[in-house]
Amino acid sequence: MTLVPSSQHVCAMALSCVDDSDNRLQSFDLSDADWRELEIRNRRLHHLRMDCCSAAVVLKRSSKGTKFFAHRTAGHCASADESEEHRHLKMMAVEIARSSGWQAATEVTGTTPTGELWRADVLAVKGNAKVAIEIQWSGQTNAETLRRQEQYRLSGIRGLWLLRQPGFPIVHDLPAACIGGSLADGFQALIPAHERMLARHRRLPDSWRQALPMDAFLRAAFERRLRFLTLLEAVGENATIIVEAAIADCWNERCREKTQIITNIEIATDQGTFDFSLPDLTDHPHLLAEILQRLPSSFDHKVIQKRYSHTQRRSYVSNGCARCNRLFGEFMLAHEPSETDQIATFPARLDSRWLALLSSHPDIEISQPAWWVRA
Repeated sequence: MTLVPSSQHVCAMALSCVDDSDNRLQSFDLSDADWRELEIRNRRLHHLRMDCCSAAVVLKRSSKGTKFFAHRTAGHCASADESEEHRHLKMMAVEIARSSGWQAATEVTGTTPTGELWRADVLAVKGNAKVAIEIQWSGQTNAETLRRQEQYRLSGIRGLWLLRQPGFPIVHDLPAACIGGSLADGFQALIPAHERMLARHRRLPDSWRQALPMDAFLRAAFERRLRFLTLLEAVGENATIIVEAAIADCWNERCREKTQIITNIEIATDQGTFDFSLPDLTDHPHLLAEILQRLPSSFDHKVIQKRYSHTQRRSYVSNGCARCNRLFGEFMLAHEPSETDQIATFPARLDSRWLALLSSHPDIEISQPAWWVRA
């Protein structure tokens, strides 16, 4: 939630308010019976006020049944309503923070040492630790996000951001995830692979460094499992290697032999699954030999060779026809309609050889730190 000077202050309909004894009330903490009783009492006494501006309060419900507090009348603090998604994520953050041993409340205000006002969507406190969770559903510039994060830092608070719009900085000073999914289908936390992620990538969970349910992400953050690490630090020591294959027709019209070929090699770690093709193993002969040893005896090893591609003008490890040895090019494999099967699955220790292969992945920088959720 963005704050502006008091004469122009904008505050959304809220999940919290204060009573005449300065006690903070959270709408989602009240049962339906308590909510009705509070509504009747407030109509009689007018004892509730908005924490943001001391305006009189009315109790309302959204079309989804969410209870919230609103200004009784429009005034200098006239508000634009928050979305149902925004309110839902705030309630989720409070619930998970509390279940993880933190004290948490919505719409908490404070000031920096220099007197700048801030208002956190959710503020969680545990001992001396303080975390502000900001849900930014509308667009916001990176400069504004970093400015508000600096306000929290100066106030001794760690800011955690959930942003609907991707493309934000991936830096240690800005723990953040993109909001994927929807209220109807469930929200996801999408941890970006790079700063060039676009809104359309929200529909492609595999394009992110990690994609996990939002509640799991928030729980990991409150349990201190959200870390700024290099891939080397993040993936751990062990992985599972999965080899996929398919039956392909030779593209040579005079042959048309059916051959079982390798279509994909996955390295599955605690931090996600990374896909490779046979050409990626060209500079890793020891790993190729290890993979070939794990294939079933029915697989014809001679189809896997280093061949010269006239199209690419280079030699690389490739599939070839079992009869005529014609190369199956990468373009052909990408458009091959055959169904794939897992033909080998085996554990591997992520030693320097496997990490060297991981570092060659186009979406991975093995030495570049990024945010990860550790298992």
